[in-house]
Amino acid sequence: MLKTENTVKIEREAGDHMSRLLRRIPGLKAKLVNVDLRNVEPVDLVFELHGLASKRVIEVGCVVKLHGQPKYAREAYFDLMTWAAAGQSRVPVFIAPYLHPKSREFIESFAGNYLDFVGNARLAFEQIYIELASADVPKAAARELRSLFTPKAALVIRALLRSVGKPWKVADLAAETSVSLGQISNVIRALNEREFAERGEGGVFLSDPNKLIEAWADAYRGVDGVVRSFHTTLHGKALEDALRHTLLAYQSGSDGNVVLASFSAANWLAPYGRSNTTYFYADATGLENVIETLKLRPVTSGANVEITIPGDHGVFFDAVALAPGVFCTSPIQTYLDLLLAGERGKEAAEFLKERIDLWQPLTK
Repeated sequence: MLKTENTVKIEREAGDHMSRLLRRIPGLKAKLVNVDLRNVEPVDLVFELHGLASKRVIEVGCVVKLHGQPKYAREAYFDLMTWAAAGQSRVPVFIAPYLHPKSREFIESFAGNYLDFVGNARLAFEQIYIELASADVPKAAARELRSLFTPKAALVIRALLRSVGKPWKVADLAAETSVSLGQISNVIRALNEREFAERGEGGVFLSDPNKLIEAWADAYRGVDGVVRSFHTTLHGKALEDALRHTLLAYQSGSDGNVVLASFSAANWLAPYGRSNTTYFYADATGLENVIETLKLRPVTSGANVEITIPGDHGVFFDAVALAPGVFCTSPIQTYLDLLLAGERGKEAAEFLKERIDLWQPLTK
């Protein structure tokens, strides 16, 4: 297969990074050999190592990929292990510009070796052991992860998380979410690459919902929307009765969408500690309903009601009914919002995660 200019450039950079890593080993001499003159497929780079205590000559064979997602790492590393087993004194190494944490975890499960360009590396053979870790995530990789959770893509993920284990056809997901077939296919491909989802005979289904939620939490920056602050004089049972009346409107949809959010939703899902502020998501029609029912007065300070009017309706798509007249954001959405609500919010998020499976259907 002919190599593209980009592939050749990445391989050259991979060779430079590998050479620098090997130079860390005292007394070791590393020579990059010409793989075109040797039958070493599927290996892209081979280093001959001399100067080891065992006096043996070691061959370090490297596969270089443009992407370090789990799917590519798994496929390539199985080929690497086959190459290593076919000869004596061979060491396999997987290299990519950035290695997804799940890819590193997979390779480590085989006591394997890897290297990326941002500072993650593992070499373990003979008496040599090098392990380096970096918290850096390339901007391109961060953007790619965030793109998986854009509003329309997140609708697809919400549908999949709402029915873990159920196989979905692309056409059925399109009907459920009103997202285009092309965008759904892109989301499914990205989920497959990260091994969050698999394709079966009946369609695509989530294989690792917990890891998917972790990835969403890493990428989550909050819901885009307008935040309005209000004050209500209602308290105690009067406030709860008014809340139920307000949220019942969500059940019919005739008076707009309104759901409890953040700490207020968590109070019904897994109470961690009461908040003096009541949090909602509402659309424009629902907002007017809440203002009227709770007798809200706009304020710039001293607010005890906070309402976010989201730019998209994803937060309403997977909302849950926890009691007659009580509608809340889903456990997943509640968890994500709590993570951004300061230290107390993070504690409440972890408490929620410990008490319920975020993606499991609620039975209340």
